[in-house]
Amino acid sequence: MKKRSNRVGLNRPLKKLLLKMKLTFAIFLFCLVSVSASTYSQVTRLNISLSGNNMVDVFKEIEEQSEFYFFYQREDLKDLNNISVNVQDATITQILDEVLSGTNLSYKIVDRYIIVKQEGSDFGETLLQPDQQKGVRGAVTDNKGEFLPGVTVLIKGTSQGTVTDMDGKFSFSEIPEGAVLQFSFIGMKTQEIAVGSNLVVNVSMQEDAIGLEEVVAVGYGTQKKVNLTGAVSAVKMEEVLGDRPVTSLGAILQGSIPGFTASSSAVPGGGNNFNIRGLESINGGAPLVLVDNVVFNDLYLINPEDIESVSVLKDASSAAIYGARASFGVILITTKKGKRNEKLTINYNNNFAFSRVDNLPELASPSDMIKTLQDGGYSSIWSGQNIETYVGLLQDYISNPQNYPLGWTEVNGTKYFLKQTDVMGDMFETSWKQNHNISVQGGSEKINYRISVGYTDEDGILVSGKDAFTRTNVSSYVSGDITPWLSTSMDMKYNSGDKRYPFLDGSSELGIWKTNLPSYHPDGMLPYGTDGQEYLVMTPANVISMAKASKSVSDDSRIFSRTELKPLKGLSAILEYSFQLSMNDYEAYANYFQVHQGLAESIKPSTSTDPFTTSRSSTRYTTINAYANYSNTFNKLHNVSLVAGYNQEYNDYRYIYSQAYNMISNDLPSLSGTNGATPSQTSDAYSQYALRGSFFRANYNYAQKYFIEFNGRYDLSSKFPKDYRSGFFPSVSAAWNMANEPFMKGAEKVISQLKLRGSYGTLGNQDIGNYGYLPTLPVVDGQWIYNGVEPQTIGNMRMVRANYTWEQVNTINGGIDFGFQNQKLTGTFDIYQRNTIGMLGPGEELPAVAGATAADQNAADMETNGWEFSLNWKGNAGEVKYGLGFNIYDSRSKITKYKNETKLLSAPYYVGQEIGEIWGYVADGFYTESDFDETGALRSDVVSIKGVTSHVGDIKYKNLMDNETSVNIIDQGDNTVNDPGDRTIIGNSRPRFQYGFNGNAEWNGLGLSFILQGVGKRDAWIGGNIKFPMSDQYGTVYKDQVGKIWTPENSTNAFYGRIYENAGSSQGANQRASDKFLSNAAYLRVKNITLSYNLPASILQRIHLKNVKVFFSGENLFTFDHLPSGIDPESLGWTYPHYRTLSFGINLNL
Repeated sequence: MKKRSNRVGLNRPLKKLLLKMKLTFAIFLFCLVSVSASTYSQVTRLNISLSGNNMVDVFKEIEEQSEFYFFYQREDLKDLNNISVNVQDATITQILDEVLSGTNLSYKIVDRYIIVKQEGSDFGETLLQPDQQKGVRGAVTDNKGEFLPGVTVLIKGTSQGTVTDMDGKFSFSEIPEGAVLQFSFIGMKTQEIAVGSNLVVNVSMQEDAIGLEEVVAVGYGTQKKVNLTGAVSAVKMEEVLGDRPVTSLGAILQGSIPGFTASSSAVPGGGNNFNIRGLESINGGAPLVLVDNVVFNDLYLINPEDIESVSVLKDASSAAIYGARASFGVILITTKKGKRNEKLTINYNNNFAFSRVDNLPELASPSDMIKTLQDGGYSSIWSGQNIETYVGLLQDYISNPQNYPLGWTEVNGTKYFLKQTDVMGDMFETSWKQNHNISVQGGSEKINYRISVGYTDEDGILVSGKDAFTRTNVSSYVSGDITPWLSTSMDMKYNSGDKRYPFLDGSSELGIWKTNLPSYHPDGMLPYGTDGQEYLVMTPANVISMAKASKSVSDDSRIFSRTELKPLKGLSAILEYSFQLSMNDYEAYANYFQVHQGLAESIKPSTSTDPFTTSRSSTRYTTINAYANYSNTFNKLHNVSLVAGYNQEYNDYRYIYSQAYNMISNDLPSLSGTNGATPSQTSDAYSQYALRGSFFRANYNYAQKYFIEFNGRYDLSSKFPKDYRSGFFPSVSAAWNMANEPFMKGAEKVISQLKLRGSYGTLGNQDIGNYGYLPTLPVVDGQWIYNGVEPQTIGNMRMVRANYTWEQVNTINGGIDFGFQNQKLTGTFDIYQRNTIGMLGPGEELPAVAGATAADQNAADMETNGWEFSLNWKGNAGEVKYGLGFNIYDSRSKITKYKNETKLLSAPYYVGQEIGEIWGYVADGFYTESDFDETGALRSDVVSIKGVTSHVGDIKYKNLMDNETSVNIIDQGDNTVNDPGDRTIIGNSRPRFQYGFNGNAEWNGLGLSFILQGVGKRDAWIGGNIKFPMSDQYGTVYKDQVGKIWTPENSTNAFYGRIYENAGSSQGANQRASDKFLSNAAYLRVKNITLSYNLPASILQRIHLKNVKVFFSGENLFTFDHLPSGIDPESLGWTYPHYRTLSFGINLNL
């Protein structure tokens, strides 16, 4: 493990300078605000033109045009209707004198607050009078000017708090110097206000953006969540990332969005896989991922700390504006950019993590393994060790280990390993990861900016530290108003990643080991080869340590510019341009080394040709977006929003590859460093594609009750023949928000939202090769020798279809959004059907004389049905704020059209097939002695397995189907759906009922959060040695298999069929896919638990910081499943394992 030292800080003179600058700026700002407050009411001029309105409407109009805020009692205004006012360039006093003339109302203006009351009433006086005590008082109102009871008011950093009374008032008799008041209320934004020298603090609470006013990213714009008609889900990165020790976007988003599956490789720097609403197409496919409106594919390079939010567009209506690329959903990533009128903020956070594998295959001990082989009838193992001798030696070793100081012995020239070792565990070590991020952001009235730098250094869990990943991210964004009607922005990003991983030649034989092989090699204490030279034993740890590490370096640079013109109110024209250059350099060397096989006297080389490989690829990607937005409200009831524009993309990819063999130097491999014994190889590739499209979106809603939206896009793609390149992809969606209907009046406090949605749309899929429509000639090796070499030549032309075109995806979606108790409880439910039509599949068969295989054509269809549900609750329990969330979704896909008339099961698909079907036999116990006659043959009335001579203790299967040629015989029939023999559908490998559960709580600066994620139903056929003991000649025995193998003495408690020496005889039939050995792959994983603490304001003031948070976090802490040890439920195989991570860190705000 490498040790690293990192020091982040400022020297003392620089600290003092920054402090003086901050104090000077604060004093200047205070003076400026004070002067502004005293003159605002005198200099502000308003234009008010209303006719026949009530007094409340007049006050609202004034508030919309100014920063004034009214306090009043509704009872005082209830009879003031049919008011008309028409003033131009008037002050607030002139307007109020006019509208209140002839009433018994008076007003009082203090700063920007206006109190309107009955003559002689003392309403509002207490809000404006200083408290004579050494404390603070005030009142809290909602955005309608009405007082809010029950608002929690805390003195931040202390346990002192109160709640507002029925009149919205609060008071503290004593407060500490520099106190900050924190106001929180369900459905409202939490606010923090520094008391300073004020004795009165009045607060106007605004609706929480998490509720009805939340704005989410949609295609080429944003929309209020409450106005959405399509299936859109959004999360804020700060909520799902928090302080977790995770640098992969897929791992962060997993389990957070219904209908959305995210996963990432556990390998450092591994890629991300996203899926929206189940299987996309039989030809693959993935959601379109856009970062700030531009395609971004290498998501492992992106820094999650730079992300503001993620929106997922799941149905055709929300994704149709992206046309050909959005057939399987869209993921919109919005990065952080700083805000207007935001003070300069410097943020630094770090995360230090330790990881360790906690789910390894548990191998049987040497004595249990050899005893199992003895019980199974083995006389010796493949490497020559006699079983009876082995059993005796192990028994003696257990009783007298001092007699075998080396942990092994030799009998008649054959080695017997006796000592228990941890072959699996020895290949792993505790890994170390660190993550650092620093950002500077802020803004004024006309400019906002953000600059950030991120660094990640992650060691993997394999010994020797050869699996590692480092990433550097630099981001710079600035946006400014050139004039009131013209603004521009520039976003520049640089991302670099360096991945390392141990590399072996693909033809290497180094992959066989036993539980009793030592993973270490003390000098002079291990076996020698027949040549007398000492070799390391072939264990995973030794192989990994000796192998060289491959190196993959990726660099991604991006420039994104945006110019916005606002010629008219409500109208904006936008031009976006981006250029992205992505490069990758790869280098790998399968170095030559030798290891001792261990059990057998055999020396194994790591490679026969020690190839050295280099490659380089580059991608240049250019995007132009030009579009216009228009929005307006007519008569306060008719809300219209329009988007129309043009999109153009161009992608240029280049690749070059070289491989040389037989290196002269094992330490300095190079393309020129070969001895020439094996010819070197080179190849290259290049490709381009282009896409042009025009798009539109039209929204209309009446009184926030009835909504309708139209989307459409016309695309041209270079991936199809000239006459089939175009496609038009429209959609329509509508919604009805019943909560805003007159008949729902009086139920607002119970039902805050109740919206029904429906949508239908068509999308295209161009996620195929760039030149699939062209008849290409492959370069192949010749079948003859010329001048001592095998020449290359041209193979047969690949046939293509002239009408090769888009796959089409039609989606219908219905949903409901609901909110109760002022958005304390919110949720969504969606049900959908997606039909993928014209998938590329096998075409009509050609006669043999054609000399080529049939071209693929748009000849396959698939139907996907699913639903999703989410529920969220936010509440207070005294001074504890908490939130809970749950989401779940399910989908199933079946083939509705495919060229496989006979429905062969050996073909990839057939009509009626549910994707993920697992076919197998139905186990019916074991063959017993009563199943055989006196000659040892199976009785005629007992089922037999075709081509297999079964014995007592073998697995017996049920006879499910007979025909004229197969009676009471277990076979595959014609291997078709109609005649599958004795197989049936025993399970399905697709995950069902995927769910996530999260929660958080906060009290006096302490925070606790958790994330759970899992799959409710899934079947898995794993097979192999990890499932079956001694599954092949070189197999082994796992701990949970001991004592479960059929033997004559263990016939009643057996789970596995009998085993045979070197896995011969009928053992293969005992390992066939069957319901008996099908694994339940459902699981629940505790993804994260985080505990954090924010330092109190009293300490922050002394150290001159805005905020300091320290945290401790754990990732992948526990997993509950039914799988064999060592099998992870996400990967369902013995691959690079997921690991448990513990981390700590700090977050500082200057």
